[in-house]
Amino acid sequence: MNEERFKAKKEEIMAAIKESGFRMTRQRDLIVATVLERIEKEDVAPGMQEILTSVQELDPSIGMATIYRTVEVLSKLGFISLIDQGEGFNRVTLNQGDITIHAFCRNCGKSVSIPNEKDLVDSIRELTLCDKFTLLPQAFRICGICDDCRNEGVSLEDLPPGRGRGMGRRCRRRRGYRED
Repeated sequence: MNEERFKAKKEEIMAAIKESGFRMTRQRDLIVATVLERIEKEDVAPGMQEILTSVQELDPSIGMATIYRTVEVLSKLGFISLIDQGEGFNRVTLNQGDITIHAFCRNCGKSVSIPNEKDLVDSIRELTLCDKFTLLPQAFRICGICDDCRNEGVSLEDLPPGRGRGMGRRCRRRRGYRED
């Protein structure tokens, strides 16, 4: 997202927050900017703790409760989706429309773009419209193994057990965590 699009998206979000009756605060403005920056710059969608760390570098007085409340507002307004990648916490992604499809690597957590995403979304709409069903804004997640991990020899057997648990050893090393 270039600088102009970033600024326009931030202004759009802040205007929607104000129109919805929420207070406009410096903390909320800072959180929105940080969420947009983190989503844009990362291969892996940020979690709440990562957003908190980034925000507290700029304002240490902002706590996790403020992050959660602001993210909840952004989600209710349809600007972001919270994606459960089976890690025990949600990751934040920017909605590109009313239905978004996210593909991610269960080993490293990297998001992978989906070719012809619009065609998939149209197919989902077509399937549900035949039953006279109105879709709500939402995000779908598709789990897999990215080319980088597959080229490193990662297979399905190497993935952590559990329902969709992702973010294996490689990702922890990349984030600076140490494995024993």
